[in-house]
Amino acid sequence: MEAGCGDRSYSEDKILSSPLPNLLCVLPGSSGRIVVVSGHFDNRGPGEGAVDNWSGASLLPSLYESLQGSPHRLTFEFIAFTDEEKGLIGSRDYAGHLSKEHRAQILLNVNIDSIGLPGPIRAWAGRSDDFLMTSAAIVADRVKVRIGASTLDKRYDSDAGAFIAWKIPVIDFSSLTQDTLPLLHSKKDVRKAIDAKSYYDDYRFLAAYLAYLDASVDAPAAFR
Repeated sequence: MEAGCGDRSYSEDKILSSPLPNLLCVLPGSSGRIVVVSGHFDNRGPGEGAVDNWSGASLLPSLYESLQGSPHRLTFEFIAFTDEEKGLIGSRDYAGHLSKEHRAQILLNVNIDSIGLPGPIRAWAGRSDDFLMTSAAIVADRVKVRIGASTLDKRYDSDAGAFIAWKIPVIDFSSLTQDTLPLLHSKKDVRKAIDAKSYYDDYRFLAAYLAYLDASVDAPAAFR
C-alpha cells in the first residue's frame, strides 16, 4: 500500500492446500500483454530467510513503485507466492488455475529468488530464455552493474518452474553460485548475509530491466 498499490490493484488469492494466500498487485498497461514478476515469501529455516527469499519478495513493492509513475505498454503482475519451499505450491496453483485467455496473455515470468549476496546478480542458465538473457546483458551494460550466469544443481527449483511447465518463457534471477548454495535453509541465512551495495545494484538493474522489457517486448514473436 505504501508503494502505491491500492485496493483496486491488490488482491489475495486463497489456495486450498495452504493456509496463506498468494499476494498480487497488478499494474495495468495499454497492450494487455502480461509480465509476471514473482518472488516467494515463505521461509524454510532455520535461519531468518533473509536471502531466501526476503531479498526477492520485499523488492516487489519497490519495483512496482519504479514503474508506476510513467506510462507503460505491458501489464505487470507482481506476485509474492506462498509455499515455494513446500514444492512450488503457490506458483503451481496460480499457473494451473489460469483461464486459457489469461495464460495466453502472459508473455514471460521474471522470477527473483535469493539476491543481494556479494557479487553480481545472475540469471539461471539452461532454463532462462535466450532473448531474456540477452536483454539482461544489454541492461546491465547500460546501468553499469555486473551480471553473470549460474548453473545451479538440478535438485533445486524455483517458482519459475511453474511457468516453464506451461511453456511460458522465464528468466530466473539470483545471486547464488554453487559455493553459496549451502547458505540456503541454514542458520547462516540471516540479514547480515545481505550485502547492501550488491542488493541496491540488483534493485537498480531489475527496475531498469522491467522498463527495458516494456519498451522492447509486446508479442510472443520476440521469443522465437
